[in-house]
Amino acid sequence: MKTNPLYALLAAGDIDAKMTFLPANGYISPRIFSEKKVSEKVVPTWNYVAAHFDGSMHLEDKPESLRKILDV
Repeated sequence: MKTNPLYALLAAGDIDAKMTFLPANGYISPRIFSEKKVSEKVVPTWNYVAAHFDGSMHLEDKPESLRKILDV
């Protein structure tokens, strides 16, 4: 872990961070839209969910603290 560049940044102190998670996504066929039957002018689309989190990161090296985070 100490060879990770992020570790060096965190070892120097807390840092501001933005995390993005893309847990679900999927192709949506144009066949499901009723407009296709009328005009033939629909295009396929892509639906997705995204979550953005802003906060700060710091090193946590106490096993009991890490356990509490994992148990939540």
